[in-house]
Amino acid sequence: NNIDKALKVAEIIIKSNFDYKFTNQRIDLPTYIKQYLDIIAISRNNINIKVQNIITKYILMNPIDIDIIIDNLISNSVKAKAKNILVNFRINNNNKLEIIYADDGIGVPEKLVKNPIAIFELGVRVSEEKGSGIGMYDVRKRLESIKGNIEFAGNNTILKGATFKITI
Repeated sequence: NNIDKALKVAEIIIKSNFDYKFTNQRIDLPTYIKQYLDIIAISRNNINIKVQNIITKYILMNPIDIDIIIDNLISNSVKAKAKNILVNFRINNNNKLEIIYADDGIGVPEKLVKNPIAIFELGVRVSEEKGSGIGMYDVRKRLESIKGNIEFAGNNTILKGATFKITI
């Protein structure tokens, strides 16, 4: 299992053309996410990942950030017992990229549905599974660093689990 993890890290570094001096790159984000999810789907054969409406939208960012964001979302989906993940792309009225991420897990607990901003606070754990409460906080901070955001769009909106909307 450690070999698999090492290979995945190597793949991420190679794929993102990792350079310590200049890590922000202009990338076609929907295409990059689709390719990254294809790699993840190979290593996580217990979950079905479907990507729809791949459009072209270039964003200046560090590809490692999007890898970490996607990894956190998928990790939470697995903890929520999801078997299916759906990722959809669209351009909103402000010409921003919207990424809709939905799963068919158990969803966000009712106490957080009533206060969805708390999902992204440090130390808040969404599932009963093991976790530090750092993941979604980190996702929000990484998105804010590129003038993006994430919001909880609801349970049972697209699939039966949680749905999140990322805007960049």
